[in-house]
Amino acid sequence: SRIKEISTPQEIKMILLEITGIILADDVFDDEEQVFMNDFIQKINVSRDCLDDMVNSLEKLKRLYAHIDALIAK
Repeated sequence: SRIKEISTPQEIKMILLEITGIILADDVFDDEEQVFMNDFIQKINVSRDCLDDMVNSLEKLKRLYAHIDALIAK
C-alpha cells in the first residue's frame, strides 16, 4: 500500500490511531467498522494486538476526559 511506502512505522501507527479515534467517536465499533479496520491493519502490516491496544487506550482516554469534564462542571 502507498501508506507503507511513504510512511515510517511510527507514522503508520499514528495514522491508525487517528482513524481508530474517528471510528470510536460515536461510541460504536460495529461489524462493518471492524471489517474495515481488520482489512486496513492487514494492508499496513500492523498486528491485531496493536489495534486492540489502541482501542483500549482510546476508550480509557475518553473516560478520563469525561471524568475531568465532570470535575470541572462541579
